[in-house]
Amino acid sequence: MAGVVCFLMIVFSLVPVVTPTMGAAISWAFGWRTIYLTFVIFSLISIFWLILRQPETLLPKARRPFRAKEIWCRIKELFANRQVVLAIGAQTLICAMVFTALKSTQQIFDQSFDQDANFPP
Repeated sequence: MAGVVCFLMIVFSLVPVVTPTMGAAISWAFGWRTIYLTFVIFSLISIFWLILRQPETLLPKARRPFRAKEIWCRIKELFANRQVVLAIGAQTLICAMVFTALKSTQQIFDQSFDQDANFPP
């Protein structure tokens, strides 16, 4: 188990370093629009790999049909749970606070520190 955790820590430490470098190389070689194509290709590879490697975990009698009506019933069931609605509301407020802080950063640079010219574009 320690070996697996060590490997995961190495991967999670290197990915934030390697991916921007890969993005810069792809953008430099093929143009910035190719980044989106790369996302699509990586997503298709990931989906294909998941379909091949991840078996169905539910027993056949516990499986539910994949139909729009069934999905809609489960969504209504989900939002009928008060704890789920409160959790979604709290997470929405947290995201709103983060985006508000990001959006007001330029005004803070300008009004509080008089450094609007030094704020990166």
